[in-house]
Amino acid sequence: MAKYWCINCQEEVEHRESYCHSRCGNDCDAICSKCNTKGLTTTLSESSSGDTEAAAIKWATGKAQREAKITGRNGNIEIPVARPGTNGVYEFHMVIYNTETNRAFMVRPT
Repeated sequence: MAKYWCINCQEEVEHRESYCHSRCGNDCDAICSKCNTKGLTTTLSESSSGDTEAAAIKWATGKAQREAKITGRNGNIEIPVARPGTNGVYEFHMVIYNTETNRAFMVRPT
């Protein structure tokens, strides 16, 4: 079984499929083998440019959680995410994850 990051457990866990699907990336809808929630995301170094906004935030949350665990950082952790802009050109958005509240949100470029 593949290893994925669970944003609920904040740990690397085994992937357990909840249904048969052909693709599993940052928008994985499979259930965590530890906490039985749908909080899995990949441990890849970059998000996929085709991800939905929700999947991009989930991926960035997982990356920030892993960074906090490794470095001991607290507070806001900023993770850049490439997203398609309105004119078709990719822009970098910033996902800010707060270690104290366990919440993340995306900031769009102005």
